[in-house]
Amino acid sequence: MNIGVCGSAVGPDHSIRQKAREIGHLLAQQGHTLVCGGTTGYPDEALKGALEGNGKSICFSPAKDKPGHIQVYHFPFYPSSEYVFTGKGIPGRNQSIIEASDSVIIIGGQIGTLNEFTLAFVMKKPIFIFKDSGGVVRLLPQIIEVCKKGGEQIVTFGNLEELRQAISNQ
Repeated sequence: MNIGVCGSAVGPDHSIRQKAREIGHLLAQQGHTLVCGGTTGYPDEALKGALEGNGKSICFSPAKDKPGHIQVYHFPFYPSSEYVFTGKGIPGRNQSIIEASDSVIIIGGQIGTLNEFTLAFVMKKPIFIFKDSGGVVRLLPQIIEVCKKGGEQIVTFGNLEELRQAISNQ
């Protein structure tokens, strides 16, 4: 299964960064493909965890090519990951991430993560929210309450075991 990992590109909290890496490793252990934006912060930590666990990954870059990914966006590049250079900028890249994902994990974040969340919400993708990870995650319960229409598959988790269960119940 392709599982998107969306979150803060700043990734200010060291303990959340470590947990993001563990999430990536968990996805690799379970045979899932990690999908992300090839960015920095929490998604980058998850990507590192997946790669350390010999997992598969797909990074959707906002750039049109590898030099733009590195030099224009200042994003890391990992040769062992697959890259799709969208040339669509950040918002277009966000849509590509969500379209390619069977489900989405949200870790902290700001406006870009909120954009990814709303795309996943509208596309009715299962969403796993890492509670207490900061950023827009604090606001998501209110947004969900205002926007829910029924049938949404949204689960909050606080540790790896809860995430493992949520993914296996999908």
